[in-house]
Amino acid sequence: MIPTRTSTSPAVGETDILNVLGPYIALEHRLSIERRDDHDQDDTTRAVIDIRNGKSAALDRMLRDSTVQEAAGEGGLVNRRWRHDGYDVVSHYDSVHRANALSLRDRRGREWRLGLVSSSFVQIFWLDKPRVDAQTRHALARAFNDATAYGERIQQVSRKAPHPRRTVRATGRQT
Repeated sequence: MIPTRTSTSPAVGETDILNVLGPYIALEHRLSIERRDDHDQDDTTRAVIDIRNGKSAALDRMLRDSTVQEAAGEGGLVNRRWRHDGYDVVSHYDSVHRANALSLRDRRGREWRLGLVSSSFVQIFWLDKPRVDAQTRHALARAFNDATAYGERIQQVSRKAPHPRRTVRATGRQT
C-alpha cells in the first residue's frame, strides 16, 4: 500500500499489488477526496501492467502470454502441474487445511510431499530457465530473508549441493 496526501486538498490515494504473474503486475488504486461541501468523491481503478515496457496490458492478452502460462502451470484451480526437466511440481487443493498441498513427482510417478501453501494461487518461478546469475540469486535470497521481518509466516525451501568428501591423509610415521 502506497498512501499519498497533498497539503492543499484532503485527498488520499492507496495502491495495492493484487498479484504478480510472470512479467505482469495487477494493481488496484483507490482515491478518496474529501470536499468541504460534503460531496466526497471516491474512485477505484484496477489495471494490469506489463513490467517489460511499463504499459497497461489487456487481461486476455496477458492470459495468452507463454510466460504467464508457465508460471501459472497446467490444469484447473484445484489441481495444477508445473513441468520441469525430470520432475514436476504438483499442487492439489487440501480442503481440510484450506491450502494447496505441493508435491514433487518424478517421471515414474513417485511423489514427495513438499508442504502446504495457504495462498489461493500458487506460482512457480524456475531459477534455472534461464539460469539466474549469482548476483540475482543472492538478491532473491536477501529479499526472502528480509520478508521474514514483515510479521507474516514465511517458509523458504532450498536445495543445498552436497559437500564433496574430503580425504584426510595422515602424514608422518606410523607404528
